[in-house]
Order: sequence, then C-alpha cells, then structure tokens
Amino acid sequence: MNVFLRVVAGEEALGDIWSLSPAAVLEGDGCFDVGFASREEAERAAAHLPWPCELVEVDERAGLDAWRAHAHPVRVGDVVLVPSWLTVVTLDPGDAFGSGSHPSTRQCVAALEALVRPGASVLDVGCGSGVLSVVAAQLGAARVVAIDVAPEAVRTTEENAARNGVTVEARHAVIDDVAGEFDVVVANIGALTLTEMAPSLRKRTGQHLVLAGLLVEQVPEVVAAIGLEVASVEDEDGWACVTLRSRGAA
Repeated sequence: MNVFLRVVAGEEALGDIWSLSPAAVLEGDGCFDVGFASREEAERAAAHLPWPCELVEVDERAGLDAWRAHAHPVRVGDVVLVPSWLTVVTLDPGDAFGSGSHPSTRQCVAALEALVRPGASVLDVGCGSGVLSVVAAQLGAARVVAIDVAPEAVRTTEENAARNGVTVEARHAVIDDVAGEFDVVVANIGALTLTEMAPSLRKRTGQHLVLAGLLVEQVPEVVAAIGLEVASVEDEDGWACVTLRSRGAA
C-alpha cells in the first residue's frame, strides 16, 4: 500500500512539512499531499502538524495514478520541469498564428486528446504554427496533414514538427486540394471561414470534425451549415469548440 497525508494548509505549512522528511510533497488546491514510506510515519507526522490532516491509503497502481493526476509542470526561471508522462510540445510560432495560449487552441488540444487514437489520420485545416498537428502526431496519429494558405505557416509547422521529433505533411493548400477522408479533421479558423468551407469539411470528415475559433453565439449557424451530428460543445471565455461526428462514428 502507498500512504500519503493530505494536509489542508497554505504555503506557510511547507517548512514544517519538509522538516518531517517526507518522500514527496505535491501541492493541490488548498492542500498538500505528503508521501511517506509507511502508515506509522504518516501518523507521526500528522501528530506534529497543527493543520487538519487526512491519512490516505491506496494500492500501488492507484497510488501511482493518484500522484500523476496531481503532478504538473513547474517553472523555475527559464527552466520548466515536466513529469515524464505528460505530453510536451516545444513551440516557436514564428510569423504564424498559434502560440497555444488562446482558449480555442486549448479547446482543440483537449478535443484531439479525446479523439485521436494510435494509427488515426488527422487533417489540420488552417494549421498556423502547427501546434495542433504536432499534438495529433504526438498522440499517435499515423498520418497528419497540415494545410494553410500562408506560406509562413507551412514553414513554421514544418519547423515545429522537426523540433518535436514528429512527422507532419505540411502543405501550402486549401482543403479542396486534399483528397480522401480523415478520421479527425480539426479547423480552428473562425465562423465565417468555417461556414464557407462547410461542404468541403463535411466531405473530408471520416469520423469526427472539431471546429473552433468561433464565438458561442455563432455555433448554431456553423453547425447548421456543416450538417453533421453534434457530439459536444465546449466553451471558455465566450469561445466555443464544437465536435461533430459523421454517421456511424462512435
């Protein structure tokens, strides 16, 4: 069994916690999960701390998963420490759109994480800096095609793919230049453009289509233009991300 002590306290508790020689300390929301080698050590620590404490025991596998769920990157100056099981994308947006900070980009990344399976094919329409293409490749997609009408976006996507050690087919093209269907199509390019290319997006979608770069109030018009079944709609700060599915998609 793995044992950790959940201490409900703020930053002022850290000094006292570390003085008890724990195996590890992970910061949560208003608490610290403090790992010990045995139940006895955790109980002794609880007796010495003036803050509310809860003793938690989990089996080895569940304990590992619990620790991983709380782990997050830590920045120290210009150095970022990242747990090895997290997917990391090193990105230089160059002259192209897409640093990863906009809500629509984050929404698309979350959608890709849920949809992309090893061996899948992915089409990134309006790839910008290539962040979504790189994420798709890192998630195990066997083929990732990234298209954009801006030459600098294609160049930046190629550079970011190389920087992250993945393969992306970056092309200076429009969607009608691409043949065939893809398991996942992602387009983070704005409501007007999405509506204009609706027939082409529908034609390229083998299973799921992820649309972003549109405001919440624009969702009904865009969905109606595409004509596929709505699987989910997420919103953040007024920005929406819509996942549609083709007939027969799980």
